[in-house]
Parts: sequence; structure tokens; C-alpha cells
Amino acid sequence: MRIWTTALLVLVAQSGWGADIPGRLSRIGQVTGTTVKTRCGILHEEQGDKIRFLDLVSGNEEQIPKSEVRDIKSPISEQDAAMLTGAAPVVAWAVKNTFPELLEPGLVAAVEGKSAYINKGKSDGVRVGQKFKVYKESDEIKDPATGESLGAVQQLIGEFQAADVQERITKIDPLGESKPLSVGDSAISDQPEKNIAVLPLKDSEGEVSIAGQKFAEEMMVHLARLHAPMVERAKLDDVLDELSLEKTRLVDDSTEKKVGKLIGAFAIVTGEIKPEKFVDVYNVRLVEVETGKIRSATTIRIKRDDSIKAVRKPEEIGWLTTSEQEEREGGVMYLSELKPLNVEVYKIFGTNGQHGDNDKISIGKAFPRKGLSTHPDPRKKGAYVVYELPANDYRLFRTVVAIHDSVGNRIKTPLVFEVWGDHTLLWQSNPIRTSFDIQECRVKIKGVKRLELRVNCPGSTEFAWAVWGDPRLSRK
Repeated sequence: MRIWTTALLVLVAQSGWGADIPGRLSRIGQVTGTTVKTRCGILHEEQGDKIRFLDLVSGNEEQIPKSEVRDIKSPISEQDAAMLTGAAPVVAWAVKNTFPELLEPGLVAAVEGKSAYINKGKSDGVRVGQKFKVYKESDEIKDPATGESLGAVQQLIGEFQAADVQERITKIDPLGESKPLSVGDSAISDQPEKNIAVLPLKDSEGEVSIAGQKFAEEMMVHLARLHAPMVERAKLDDVLDELSLEKTRLVDDSTEKKVGKLIGAFAIVTGEIKPEKFVDVYNVRLVEVETGKIRSATTIRIKRDDSIKAVRKPEEIGWLTTSEQEEREGGVMYLSELKPLNVEVYKIFGTNGQHGDNDKISIGKAFPRKGLSTHPDPRKKGAYVVYELPANDYRLFRTVVAIHDSVGNRIKTPLVFEVWGDHTLLWQSNPIRTSFDIQECRVKIKGVKRLELRVNCPGSTEFAWAVWGDPRLSRK
């Protein structure tokens, strides 16, 4: 049997934090059918005819048959890993492993009377005397109206202490009265949390672009998958409002430190995205709020994602309004001014900038006055609205598509927006996963009589708040 213990990125080991924990970041070529899928993650163990592999993007640990593995390259640098996964998963792993004392939740593997053995040991950072709270997860709770999963409630079994710590397992004994234990119960280390706040990355002028906001949202997703304690984005926004700061400008390092203290963060993730020819350079740092000490730093170059517009002002996309002159000349007609032929949405179809009963559509912290809101129906896994276009010489259809600002990264299933003309697909968005992924649509519609806007959501529709920014017909 060959062992790869919890892996570290090269940048962490070189910087000297947690370097006593061995491991490696690896690339694996997995054969699926007749194709080879290259994946990046952590090789935990090779035993028998299987490899235990932690996928860096999904955060899932898998047992991969060796027969499906064509090749393994290990170790690889964080730059090579980022070329496969994008910047956020790699930086999240680096940040998490800067704090080796942040122990991931374990599971009860065996029960011995009132004591138990959990699947965490010395290689995971467990120490004799370390305290744990053990929880039992109840049955899944579902929404009686929609049938969607609302999560599960954890029931405390009791408090325990590590009595015998081996390389990969630990015996825990009860510290008082406890309920009966079962294999599969969760054991969470009772340790003081060192909360991390993720700030949007700035450009060279100190302003936050959509790319910088999207990176922050993706970082939070991957840190959550790695069980790193974080400050919620809503709390960060509240503090920025309290300080009367624009969310698109964090000013300087001293302001960031002040923000970190007010939200109770132990450390903040901050940095810049700087454009170079064909690539974006991510300079990311993890900084202790109290001392200003840089706990980790990395630079990663990623091929520029042209679908992300680095726009500083929402109106630069052109969706807040068309020009006043164009409107005066009668060159624009908003879809919100037309009566739809047919609508299929969940509960309420929002028009004229309305979302739900008493909320406004918000895209990029701005409010399109002629926007539409089309939340997919959970039974139909989608939403649509159909219009009969007026007999006129409109040449273009223009809009932007997004997820309502208030959702952030909470959406369960990526959304795909589509525009159809006379039953023919005219335009389709890339999958949208966060509120900061705003995509522009501009298609020719000359001669089209029937226009249909669709939103596809094949999975859970929870937080699938699909919005269209000022969809309109234009002669120009």
C-alpha cells in the first residue's frame, strides 16, 4: 500500500507554513469511455486496484479504479494546477492549508461502548486531549410545497476528547453524558475559529471589476467545500455600507484592515487582477488582520475569460438604458411594454424592473427599470415568456442576463438563458453560476414574428432568480 497524505501546494511549503505536513498536488488522466479527462486534485491513497482521489474543483473524494487511469503526474505546481482548474480552487486550497490547525470534520468509523474511533489522526493534525462535538444528522427535510430539499438538522450526541491518536484514526472518549453513537456520525473539532473574509480583487486603479467579484464568490464556494470557516458575504456588505464605502472601491490596505476588524475576521484574502497580453495575472494574499502579516501569497497567470467583462460601471455594458436620443427617436421598444402571449414561471412574472411582490431587480448593484424576472418552475425545470413582435423594422434584440444580486453564490444549479425566434434558437448563454457572471446578448431579429425568452434549470431551482436587464428591440 502506498500513501499520499493530505497534500500541500508548492507555494505553501516554500513559504514555510505547515511545511511539516507532507503531500502533493497532482494531475491525473482519467479514461472515461473512449475519452481522457484530465483532472487535478489530491492523491490520498493507492490501495489494491483503486486510487483515493480528492477532486480540487468539486471537493468530492472518489475511489477511482486504476483501470480508468492512464497517467499520473505528481507533484505539479500551483500554476499548472490553475491552468486545469482556474485560479479560485487552487488559491482556496493554499489558503486552507495555511491553517493546518483548521481540522476538517471527521466521521465515526467504529463504536466501542461509549467511545468511538474517528477517521482523523496525526496526519490530519489531531492531538491528544483535543475536544470534539459529535453530531447525528437527521433525515432530509423537504419543502412540502415544492419537494425541494431544505437541508438536514444536526442533533448533538455529546462532547468527546481525543484519548489515543494514531496515524489515521483517533479514539475519542465522552466527557460527560452522551447519546448512543453510530458509524457515520460527524465529529467536529471544538476549536476556536479563525474566520477568513474574502474581499473582491482590485484592478491597478484600486477598483473592483466583475472579474474580481466573481473570483471572490468562487473562492467562497471552494473554501466552503474545504470546510474553512468564513465570514458571510452579507456581513461584509453590511460593514461596507456602515463605513459609507462603495462596494466597487476598497481604497487601500488600511481600509481593508479596518473592514476585517469590524467583521471579526482573523485574516482576509485580498489582491489584484492585472491584465497582460492574453492573460490575467492574479496576485492573491492572505493577510492577518491584527498583525498585517502575510500568511501566504501567490501569483497565477490564467488565460483571460472573454465572457467576463471587466466593467467598472454597470452602464458601460449598455443595459441600464439605451441612449435618451435613441428613445426619443422611437428607436427602442422594451419587452416590458408588450403583453406576452404565454408565460411559464414560478409564482410571479416580474416586469418593469420588479422582482417578486415588493423587490426590485438588481444586477451589478444597479436597478434596470425595464427588467424582467423569470424564476424557473421547479416542476418544469425552466421558465419561458413568449411575445408577438410588432410589425416594424426592428433589427436587433438586446439584453443582459444574470442572477439577482442578492443570491451571490447560493444558487444550486447553473442557469442557461436562451433567446428563440420563430422556434429557432438565436442565442444561448454560458452556464451562469453566481450573481457576478453577467452576460450580454445582442442578436439580429429582422423578420422575426415570435420571440421567446427561456431559462433552463435542470436541477434544484432554489435561488434560481433569473433576471433580464432591460430586454429591448432596437432599430440600431
